[in-house]
Parts: sequence; structure tokens; C-alpha cells
Amino acid sequence: MRIQAQPSKTMSVRIPLTDHDAITELAAKTGRPISFYVKEAIQLYLASDLKGIYESYQIAEDAKTGKEKTYTLEELNAEYGI
Repeated sequence: MRIQAQPSKTMSVRIPLTDHDAITELAAKTGRPISFYVKEAIQLYLASDLKGIYESYQIAEDAKTGKEKTYTLEELNAEYGI
């Protein structure tokens, strides 16, 4: 059974030297290509952090427009006795 690769594009990015060195060292130790770890890092970031960032942004926008309920510090103090 042959696994078909997903369509892809080449991308050039600048990363800090320390990150480059860490990925290069990991690739050398494991025998995997550097691109494998770069793709993994991007996919993990997009799957987790970026989703949270977008959701936080959306909640903030909803609060600005009144779609999301907000509370003052005084209201929270009164409600929870902080």
C-alpha cells in the first residue's frame, strides 16, 4: 500500500540561529531530514497554539461589540469575594 503525499509548496523562513542549531542537531541524531522537524513544528503550532490565539482574538472582538458578556473588577470581587 502506497501513501500519497499531500500537495505542498516550498517556503523560505528565517529562524533564530539557536533554533536552527537545535533542529539540525536533532536531525543529525535521528537521521531524519531537517524539513521533517520544521513541518512537524509548524503543524503542531497550527493545531494547538494558533487555534487558541484565534479563539482568544474572537472572544476579545465579541467583548468589544457586546456579543460577549464582560464584568468589572468590582463585580468579580462582589461575586467571588476576591
